Amino acid sequence: MQDILTQGLAPPGIIQDSEYQNKDMPKWLCDAPTKQGIHAMLQLERSEEELERLNHKCIAMYSWHSTQQEQLQLAGCIAQGK
Repeated sequence: MQDILTQGLAPPGIIQDSEYQNKDMPKWLCDAPTKQGIHAMLQLERSEEELERLNHKCIAMYSWHSTQQEQLQLAGCIAQGK
């Protein structure tokens, strides 16, 4: 936004005083560290969601593996006549 103003590319009626504009503009729109912080928070939230999905998959795989192991042991006992 500031580049547009300094290059004179802003539409007519836009106030050219950057001090006035920065007061009226929300920080998430004009402050680079705030923008970076928002992106970092969003990335952290997505990472936490992915960890939760992976944990659910891990539990499901462990459950499946345990069931398969029990079935194999049962089949082995049956095959041996026990």
